[in-house]
Amino acid sequence: MIPDGLAWGRAQGYETLFWLEVGDEHRSIDQITNVTAFRLNQAVKFCALTGVRLVYTQLSTRWVRQAVKRGCANLPRNTAVVLADWGRFGKLPILEWGRITSDM
Repeated sequence: MIPDGLAWGRAQGYETLFWLEVGDEHRSIDQITNVTAFRLNQAVKFCALTGVRLVYTQLSTRWVRQAVKRGCANLPRNTAVVLADWGRFGKLPILEWGRITSDM
């Protein structure tokens, strides 16, 4: 599993892993949901081992973001999911720990 982008830094004062996925419109809704759940689970496990927080971000079309949202259940308090339209460069929703934030 290789994300489209990874960065390590600080968010709101916490050491954080930033995980980026872009697109996925070539998959079915069920595939997107399942792949997202798997990727997110693996990233959450890694962050639990390392003691850092996680910001999981998906930039894509609206229907893909809706499928991604289905795969992001039961978020830990130290994880944030940010969903945004890939056509709105530089305009991400504010992250909130333990929640999904979206521009939908």
